[in-house]
Amino acid sequence: MAAALLLLPTLVLGTLISHSSPQNLTWASQFAEQVRAGILYPRWMPDSFDGLGSPAFYFYPPLPFWIDAAVSVVTANALSTPYRLAVTTTVILFLSGLRSWRSSRPSPARPWPRT
Repeated sequence: MAAALLLLPTLVLGTLISHSSPQNLTWASQFAEQVRAGILYPRWMPDSFDGLGSPAFYFYPPLPFWIDAAVSVVTANALSTPYRLAVTTTVILFLSGLRSWRSSRPSPARPWPRT
């Protein structure tokens, strides 16, 4: 709930303009398209650089783009890329908060073997 509230402007307006938003939108669009086509680990972005292509995912971590591709599959590609990235960012922020909450809880005491 907090994740959606924090990202409400992005969810309403789509991905906001930043220094990396052109690359993020291009890569997310191409990555999701290739995942939907059956390529589970796309490394080559064929439409980048005016059709010359880019080896972007040989160098950049693909986890956020896999999550975006999953959102694309779940929504049947009904959302445009800027709005889909906003939903993906909300999902990632929610999962991050969930993991932080889980990590902050005290763990049950475990008996350590004596050596």
